[in-house]
Amino acid sequence: MRLSGAHLHPAEGVAVTLSRARIEGGLFLRDASVCGQLCMISTYIGGLLTARGTTFRVTDMSAVNAVRAHIGETVFIDGSFRSTGRIYLLNSIVDGGIVAKNARISVADGQSINFDRAKIERGVNISGASLSGDVSGMGSRVGSNVDLDKTSFAEGASVDLSFAEASGVKTRFTLGPDVMNLEGAKFGVIEDDRDSWPPTLHLEGCTYGSLKDGGKTKVRDRLAWLARDPGGYSPQPYEQLATIYRARGDEAAARRVALERHRRRRRTLTAGGRAMSWFSEVTVGFGYRTWLAGIWLGALLATGATIFSVWPPAAVDPKTPRHFEPVVYTLDLLLPVADLKQEPYWQPVDGTRWFAWALILFGWGLGTAVIAGLMRLFNRN
Repeated sequence: MRLSGAHLHPAEGVAVTLSRARIEGGLFLRDASVCGQLCMISTYIGGLLTARGTTFRVTDMSAVNAVRAHIGETVFIDGSFRSTGRIYLLNSIVDGGIVAKNARISVADGQSINFDRAKIERGVNISGASLSGDVSGMGSRVGSNVDLDKTSFAEGASVDLSFAEASGVKTRFTLGPDVMNLEGAKFGVIEDDRDSWPPTLHLEGCTYGSLKDGGKTKVRDRLAWLARDPGGYSPQPYEQLATIYRARGDEAAARRVALERHRRRRRTLTAGGRAMSWFSEVTVGFGYRTWLAGIWLGALLATGATIFSVWPPAAVDPKTPRHFEPVVYTLDLLLPVADLKQEPYWQPVDGTRWFAWALILFGWGLGTAVIAGLMRLFNRN
């Protein structure tokens, strides 16, 4: 069906009605001028749908309404395509792709392009487009990439790809949206640029196989990327990012992400939980820096040995002569399950009693933290 170069100016809002029609070939509407809607609800088109270079002028309605349509090849709304109404492909099947490269869609409000729950065999290319409204592909299935590179959005616009699946998504915007929702989405790769990240990002449940950012995005930048999610703390985005770094072989970056996850979690805990979290971080780095326990043990051992050398404890049984060893005695206090034959036979005196009790309590806490950290390490491996 060929309407290329046509000038369609109907008295009412709908210019072309093809609802429930079956067209075995393609629909060609190139370089046309249409003052109304192209209505294709539940339409089957066996070939291409091309409106390349066409201008749609509508008011308070979609320019292209292709709900539940089945397009046998690619949809072209690119080139010098212009529209004052949205492109609506809700629940459609496109056996090719959607190409809106360099299009200009200026809606009064709402969405510019909607392909929610659509099944698209190839890619969605909106690169270089200028959009005054939102892009929504919620729950869509895209065989290749969703390409939003160099796209310009108006202030207040959003991109919603929540629960979508695609081989990749490219989001190196020229002017980015204010909000991008990737909740529950599954991508093979996310290609982005830290300079064009939207102020608000929803990342809960989003999974991806790799990140491509030109190598200029540091770990601290990615942590700031996660912090743009207004939904509060959730472990999954941190675990996903740590998995990516670990797959790259960058264990230091993975540990840093894991540490930040525990720090963010701490903000959600009660006062007691926060205290335990602080203790775990300071003593063993949440299990990712267990060497800190050795430093604490060495420092306390040196301090205790010095104090008990200056103010030695009294023998529990003065009639039985025993040799006092300050270092071994301190170690006996610090190690909860060790029996070094010193602590039961010597009783601290005066103010050293409080210090001895503090060593015992810290030893129990340090031992618990080390065990918890090692269990976390083994579970992670």
